Amino acid sequence: MKPENSQLNQQVYQALIKINNFMGFLPNNLEANLALLIKELEKLLAPCHADFCLRQGNFAALFGEIPFSEDRYTLCQSDGCWIEDHALPIIVQDLSAEEGCQHHSVPPGVQSYAGIPIMEENKVIGVLSLHHRQKDFFTHEILEVLLVMANLAAIAIRQWRLVTRLEREKSELQEANREIRELAQNLAQSMDELKRTQKQLIQSEKLASTGRLAADIAHEINNPVGIIVSSVECMLLDGESSLSEEFRNDAQVILNQTERISKITRSLLSFARLPVEEKSYVNLNQIIEETVELFSKHLLKRRISVHQDLSKDLPSIVGNNNQVQQILVNLINNASDAMGQGGNLYLRTKFQDRKLIIEIEDEGCGLAPEQLDKIFDPFYTTKGKGIGTGLGLPISYSLVEEHGGEIDVVSKEGEGTCFTVVFPADKLVK
Repeated sequence: MKPENSQLNQQVYQALIKINNFMGFLPNNLEANLALLIKELEKLLAPCHADFCLRQGNFAALFGEIPFSEDRYTLCQSDGCWIEDHALPIIVQDLSAEEGCQHHSVPPGVQSYAGIPIMEENKVIGVLSLHHRQKDFFTHEILEVLLVMANLAAIAIRQWRLVTRLEREKSELQEANREIRELAQNLAQSMDELKRTQKQLIQSEKLASTGRLAADIAHEINNPVGIIVSSVECMLLDGESSLSEEFRNDAQVILNQTERISKITRSLLSFARLPVEEKSYVNLNQIIEETVELFSKHLLKRRISVHQDLSKDLPSIVGNNNQVQQILVNLINNASDAMGQGGNLYLRTKFQDRKLIIEIEDEGCGLAPEQLDKIFDPFYTTKGKGIGTGLGLPISYSLVEEHGGEIDVVSKEGEGTCFTVVFPADKLVK
């Protein structure tokens, strides 16, 4: 029995409100939206069976994918469908007297059916089918309901396509932005690495050139210095009883200063020809503790407190104990001179990112930015006249480089300085 028009209109109105609210709540769930349309249509026109038959070829060509399972919605692949070919509805009021679409399958017991095309960009992408056991079921009002439901299905599909495209473009844009950020980060890291490498190359070449010159100068200076020392000592011995006290004092000054010259030339030779010594396993924590012990009285006299934060289970490196200790002696001595009378000296070791790191930080006078670029240059010193030779840090730089490591410095004038020595993974004991 057909429903009354007024009752049908009221039911259609309520169903449309429900569908509209639901589609607004789940705008990109196409399968749920189509399922709701089927459910409401079957409720309006009960007892009947409604279904969507989606044209797989057209749907995939337009949208590139099928957003739901084939178990729930038929994916029609037949060619020659009358509804698709003509893009018009087909209505069969009495299957015993009329012929429908030969590609339209009809369940047993059905007396009438209707197929309404679902259109997208002038193509039939699907068919809304309704089967009923009653003949002459499809009135004008019911056909209007079917057309409304087919249009709502087309709207749901268009909405799904738009949202899906926007989400895909958003995802692609986010991925592109991520790749751009990674490229920018990699470029920045490459530039920093290039600058560090360039700085190291310049410094290495500078040290090599200065080292060759220093060796020649040291040899040239040692000869006349040796002659001066021998001559003064002979004068003191020959005139032991006849020389005045003033003369002896002057002679002693000469000997002291020539000894100082000899010390400088020995440093030059040490800098020019770093000894190639046998390498073994080096325990950095142990060397730090031994070096601090050597400096203990000196640091105590200057009221400098030493704070050691040495990482446990620190791996050893392959190197030379004496050379590594020389690096630490130079850096601790510099820190002591920078602090003058009183302060804190921090010694830290850690194993991070397959690198062994030593930090030596003081609370001394610090360095100005223009000084930082020169501290590894031979003969450059920030200490007072006659106190430093300007070779301690260049020697340390060369020794660290010989061990395959890197040395860096961070300093702020008036606050202190922190030297960082890094030994890479290939120098660690496996």
